[in-house]
Amino acid sequence: MNKIYYTAVCICFGVFAQAQTLQDAIRYTRQTIGGTARSIGVGGSMSAIGADYSVLSLNPAGLGAYRKNQYVFTLGYQNARSTSDFTNSNSAGLLIARSKNNININNAGYVSVNRPLGRKWKTTNWTIGLNRLANFNQTIEYSGISEGSLADRFLETAVDNGINDPWGDQLADEVGMIYTVEDDQGTFITNDVPVGALLSKSQRIERRGAMQELMIGLGGNYKEKFLLGASLGFPFIRYEETKSYTENDRNADIPVYQSIVYEESLKTDGTGIHAKVGVIFMPSIDPRNWAKVRLGLAIQTPTSFVLTDEFTADLSYRAQDLSDPNNPFNGGTAESPLGESEYNFNTPWRFSGGAGLILGRKGFVSTDIEYLNYGATGFDLNLGDGDPANQAFEDALNKQIEDGLQSALNIRLGGELALHPFRLRAGYQLLGASRKDGDPQQLLSAGIGFNTGRFYIDLAVRQSVRQERYLPYTSRFSDDPVIAIEARQLAGFLTVGFR
Repeated sequence: MNKIYYTAVCICFGVFAQAQTLQDAIRYTRQTIGGTARSIGVGGSMSAIGADYSVLSLNPAGLGAYRKNQYVFTLGYQNARSTSDFTNSNSAGLLIARSKNNININNAGYVSVNRPLGRKWKTTNWTIGLNRLANFNQTIEYSGISEGSLADRFLETAVDNGINDPWGDQLADEVGMIYTVEDDQGTFITNDVPVGALLSKSQRIERRGAMQELMIGLGGNYKEKFLLGASLGFPFIRYEETKSYTENDRNADIPVYQSIVYEESLKTDGTGIHAKVGVIFMPSIDPRNWAKVRLGLAIQTPTSFVLTDEFTADLSYRAQDLSDPNNPFNGGTAESPLGESEYNFNTPWRFSGGAGLILGRKGFVSTDIEYLNYGATGFDLNLGDGDPANQAFEDALNKQIEDGLQSALNIRLGGELALHPFRLRAGYQLLGASRKDGDPQQLLSAGIGFNTGRFYIDLAVRQSVRQERYLPYTSRFSDDPVIAIEARQLAGFLTVGFR
């Protein structure tokens, strides 16, 4: 099971709330490359085969395998179904399933085949286009009863750091959820929730967005022995998340406390840049050979992103005023200011190798392996401003990433059977766990195609299941509510291309 732990409430230093989390590092580094239906059908394993637009996001040397100009376009559909279980709920287990559908442009590109630079070069090709690298669309909902309260979390941050978080404990203080008390022991901060109180909790989380990559590449075929290529990639991120958390004393067991509604929104936008270089070696060039071997290697530099977050929070608290029978309810609603943060995020190096066996005109089998170190990702929150609060949070966050994430291997296997003019495909992917306490993710795919030479159309389906774990908040005053999530994705792809 791939366990993903993170809190819904931001860790704060000083007066500036930081929206960045370890989960952001995983989200913006982990890729399930889309591209064409042909590549998806064979599990994305074509980095050593070349001549497919998806390959350019793995090994740009594949660009040198093209022999004709080509236009390609892929439409994608995704159904993301998340089933949530409130694992430590005191009530009977309630599984809640929610689905989110999405139609998108998964791929679009143009390849230009040109005259060689010299006699030893068979092709010199260039390209510009787009591949989808990740899809963030998801809906999560859970409900249950457990000890503790979100009010305990706000109390904890106020006690530890003072009441100075405009997106958290300041809101709680404004609506009377936490408050200051003076007695003969001194002055202290408290709330209306007694230790061990059982409260009903529910939350709905909506996630939207994707990561796309705009590519510009150059590749060629040298003496029918080497395919060489290089590209610049400009990935861009669009991510939105809204959360609505509700908590109440369903059985009216607490004298004062009644209910909480806490709503958060986050919007992240940004762009990055990286470079790729690759080579494909073709040791068998004798046209009389039925099977031809291809071996590929590629390196991608770290992606340097500049990201901007915008975030808000609203908090409503309802309580009973026992001292005033004419006005029995108090509390209220408070809104945070608009928080804005611009920062850098850097992904790790990626190293990949592939091998393919082209079986004449009958098809091919291929495999890829990719290495990356999730623990080498990092945030730069200062951007030269020298703010000590930002620097303290940055150091703590990057240390959390270094300690919690690990190196991973992504393995892809697949093959294509050519029954002219039709194609049958199947593939498998094993994506290494990003977390030290996680397990790999498996993806299965299959596809069919029709190819006339000048025109082709391909269909593919892909299914994946990932187990996650979500913590709405953390508090030392009670056990954290723990939500187990089965995230299942079923995706379909349609590619059309012209030569």
